[in-house]
Amino acid sequence: MESSGLHSHTFAWRDHALTMAAARNLTGREYLEGLRRGDFPAPPFASALGFEIAEIGDGRVVFCFQPQPFMVNGLGVLHGGIAAGVFDTAVGCAALTVVPRDKVAITMDLSVRYFKPLTMKSGTARCEGEVINAGRTTVTAEGRLFDAAGRLCGHATSTLALIRPQILDTPASPER
Repeated sequence: MESSGLHSHTFAWRDHALTMAAARNLTGREYLEGLRRGDFPAPPFASALGFEIAEIGDGRVVFCFQPQPFMVNGLGVLHGGIAAGVFDTAVGCAALTVVPRDKVAITMDLSVRYFKPLTMKSGTARCEGEVINAGRTTVTAEGRLFDAAGRLCGHATSTLALIRPQILDTPASPER
C-alpha cells in the first residue's frame, strides 16, 4: 500500500480527573475562567479539536477554532458532528456560567441547523453560546456558528438538566 497522501493528527491531553477536581469547589464561571487562564488542563475533547475560549460572561461563552483537515467530511466541508460538538460545548459552558455552585449542566437535547458550510478556507470559526432561560432544574440555551467573515453558518438550541456533580462520580475504568 502506497503511503503518499497519508496524513496524521496527534494531540496530547492531561487526565480529565485533574480538571474535574479543580471544578468541584468553583462556580461554573470560575471554572471556565481558570480553563481560559490555563490554571488547569482543558478537557480532552477541547484539546483534540483545538477549541479556545474567546469570551466568558454571565450566560454567554464564545469559543473559537480553526477548521483542520481531519475535521472535514468527504465533500471537504466541516463534518456536522464537529459543528455539533462545538455547539454542545458552547451552550453547555454558557449554562455553566449561571448554574448554582452545587450543580452542573448536562445536555438533554441539542438541535442543530446548518446554513453555510465551513471549509479549510473559512478561517477561524466562532461559536457563541447564550442562555435563553435558566430555571431551577433546566437551562435552555442557543448557539450561533460563524465563519471568519462573520457569516452565520449554523444555529443550535439545547436544553440542559441541572444535576449535582456527585452523580458523575464513577470508578476509574481499567486501562485497555
